Amino acid sequence: MLLARTLPAVLTVAAVLSSASARAQEPAPGAARVATALVAVLPPEYSQSVSEGARATLLARLVEGLKAARFDVLAGDDLTARLGGDAKAAACRTRDCYPPLSQRLRVAYLVRATVTQVERNYDIGLTLVRGRSGEAAAELHERCDICGIEEVGEKMALAASALRAKLEALMVGPARLTVRSDPPGAFVSLDGKEIGRTPLEREIPGGQHTIQVRRRGYVAAERTVMLVPELAETVEVTLLKGTATFPYATVGWSGVAAGALVIAGGIVAVALDGKQISCSEPDVRGHCPYVRNTRVLGATLTGVGAAMATAGALFVWLAADRGVERKVGAAPAVVPLPGGAALTWGRSF
Repeated sequence: MLLARTLPAVLTVAAVLSSASARAQEPAPGAARVATALVAVLPPEYSQSVSEGARATLLARLVEGLKAARFDVLAGDDLTARLGGDAKAAACRTRDCYPPLSQRLRVAYLVRATVTQVERNYDIGLTLVRGRSGEAAAELHERCDICGIEEVGEKMALAASALRAKLEALMVGPARLTVRSDPPGAFVSLDGKEIGRTPLEREIPGGQHTIQVRRRGYVAAERTVMLVPELAETVEVTLLKGTATFPYATVGWSGVAAGALVIAGGIVAVALDGKQISCSEPDVRGHCPYVRNTRVLGATLTGVGAAMATAGALFVWLAADRGVERKVGAAPAVVPLPGGAALTWGRSF
């Protein structure tokens, strides 16, 4: 008689386990776009009839089920340590206290679990809570009649894994990124694309990103971050002053001005080429026998002036913020000058 009563329940559990295993092997839609989320499991609430050994087993299975769903899980002693042993904070069970608790734990979601036992019948409840708002994102309930603790543990693990689909649907949205720098006003690039200046706050697609912060006269800083929707990420960077600051703007504008003057001199020299030179003894027609021969000089001055102005313009461009960040191993720049000479400078440290 007992076998007849328990056989259907055993078969049902086996079917559920088989179905869950098959689903776990299939990639969920959009799974490749989902970043890993950090979830904190609050100390579960048990009825008094649940023994201490059973509590430890059920918590372990809950964490196991969440990890199987590709969560990074903060629970048990690790959660207590991050709270500094603050039992009152860990006992949070209201919407108002969830946001500050999640911010303190640096998690996107909280998991609240309840287990009620009446004789050998168990009721399991799981709630996935949004850390930012304190609202429930998903709720699951399981019941296990005439069960041993191992069967209840299986139910707990399955319920935890079932939260995956809901979480993946939530995590395809944008994450909020804040970037601050000291000093402020630095350029910020995300995955190689400039997105603004510090202080900066924007919504960014979730996932792994590379952030670069740079400012003229300072060593560029780079960070790699994992952005998770529902979790705000703040990147604070202290930029280091460069060991030496070359006066690009001063040299550049000086070069442009000097080049313009030399070009003007070359133009005047070319214009004077072939002009008569005044003399005290002109010929019978009143012409001086000497004329100016300044064409070569004019051409030389024009070429040198053009090279100076070009080099000056290059230095002016380098004076802009986007062109003067100093990077280790930067290749030296070479500007050719007339006569086979060359101007070379480097920006490596």
